[in-house]
Amino acid sequence: MENSGIQIIEKHISEWALPKEDILSWLKWESNFDFDQLVIKLEADLQFLHILNVDDKVFKQKDIPNGKAVIDKDMLQISGFVGFTCIYNLIPESERELNFEIDFLKSNRIIDTISMKTNLIRPIVAIEHIPIEGIIISETNRQIPQLRFNLESKGRGRILNLSPFIQFVNAKAMQITMKQTRKKNEDTTPLFVASSEYIIPSFLIKGEGYGMITMGFEYQDSMGNKYESKLVDIPIHLQQKESLEVPISSDLEGQSTILLEPTVL
Repeated sequence: MENSGIQIIEKHISEWALPKEDILSWLKWESNFDFDQLVIKLEADLQFLHILNVDDKVFKQKDIPNGKAVIDKDMLQISGFVGFTCIYNLIPESERELNFEIDFLKSNRIIDTISMKTNLIRPIVAIEHIPIEGIIISETNRQIPQLRFNLESKGRGRILNLSPFIQFVNAKAMQITMKQTRKKNEDTTPLFVASSEYIIPSFLIKGEGYGMITMGFEYQDSMGNKYESKLVDIPIHLQQKESLEVPISSDLEGQSTILLEPTVL
């Protein structure tokens, strides 16, 4: 690559973005800079939405779906400026850095490359404590345990609509279902806030014998993307026929959601 001496006036890219959220970037340079073409290159799994300061005909290029846009200098409507918006369409397993490059070419040779980067973020809920003992009820032990999970937020995305879910039930002599109880929030500390409700999740268990449930937590981000935590196995042993309601406590960063006591129905 040659040393072209390009003078950058302004360079911008979104500091971070969630999956399926617009990433906005633009570049300004001295209008007397001599070049023939510029090429915008995206990482894999990124998709162009708009290219600024260029006619939409650019989207007819065959490499646009592959994250590559080739723009001749005379295609720019205003000299010294180009921009684009794009999105990351998949749900990543973890947060990551995204890199972008804009190559300037003269006589089919790259004379300068401008690099940009941003951060792809997401909410991440990790289960830090698992109730290993499970749910065990016998004639001598009538105390119903609370299923208390300590959860930790390990991502930068906001966690919304956190709730447990059951993926698998192995219990031939039991009926196990999820229940959600709504309870009015009586906390009057915050002023000028509309009344709200708590949603309290719990298991309803009917029957006897040995069983196992596999469960995890699901949640969303502010873009409506859906996520799931890792799954855990919860053993169940009821020595005689029972009908139980077992609430689930999920303490996320010190905020407990439990508002029910375990009960025999």
